[in-house]
Amino acid sequence: MGPHEEPGYEPPPRSPVELNTSRDMNTIEVESVGPNKINMRSPDDLMGVEPASSELISAVANKRDVVIAKPGSEELRMLDYFEAEASVGGVNNTHILLRENPSKAAVIEEFLHGTQTRLGITDRLGISGLGSAETHVKDFMIRHQKMLGLSDEDIQILQILKDKGL
Repeated sequence: MGPHEEPGYEPPPRSPVELNTSRDMNTIEVESVGPNKINMRSPDDLMGVEPASSELISAVANKRDVVIAKPGSEELRMLDYFEAEASVGGVNNTHILLRENPSKAAVIEEFLHGTQTRLGITDRLGISGLGSAETHVKDFMIRHQKMLGLSDEDIQILQILKDKGL
């Protein structure tokens, strides 16, 4: 059985330019969160740089429930409270909440958290702190920068967040 035939494995959505499937996604070591939330905590200066394309958001929305937080909404108040650019939660981490005009890095990260949950990685590593699903997914994104099409600036931000355990 190859790495993409593993039970429960679901590759990231494909978009012609925006996102490719990792050949070693099964090596992610994070645990399941269930109804808990994983947030990409980012003060404004640590939010992603490159904007997500509408094609990427649509590709993710084909695999997950995606909500764009509108001004004045409870969803936006929650993101503001947690100083998060994006958040994932719900059963099996399939509900993604995004700010308007989200960054490419935030969309990909929240999608990958759902994959981590399905693979049992989030349950094994937990959801916060160094060595958690948060730092693990950022490490994956940093290592696979070219495959994911992430800019050097976004990688620098991911490294800072990873080093802080966020």
